[in-house]
Amino acid sequence: MVIHRKLGKLAYSILAALGMGTIVSCYGMPVNGYYSSVYGKVTAPGNNALQGIKVTISKGDSHNVTYTGAEGSYYLEFLVDYDNPAYTIEFKDVDGSENGSFKTKSDSVSFNNDTIIKKDIELEENS
Repeated sequence: MVIHRKLGKLAYSILAALGMGTIVSCYGMPVNGYYSSVYGKVTAPGNNALQGIKVTISKGDSHNVTYTGAEGSYYLEFLVDYDNPAYTIEFKDVDGSENGSFKTKSDSVSFNNDTIIKKDIELEENS
């Protein structure tokens, strides 16, 4: 009877450890944040859509990047830090003079729980 109890406890411990591993592999590790997104349209003066503009949202060493499409639109989804939901969004012309030459522009954005922010921007032409 004593051996049976010890084996039962051992089996229970092994199954508990395996079960915990299954939970982590199914649901992932807990994170200190939530997913949010920012989207919009980048235009030149005259409301002309700009394709190929690099859009970066960043805070410290963390950053996410995308490029505008043919209609000047962009969309970024990323993990927002609960403790500091303030980020910088930057719009940069990286294709040279292919669609004109435009000044880099940046702005601050702050997110609340599950916020989706629309950020349309007009870039100024370089002189």
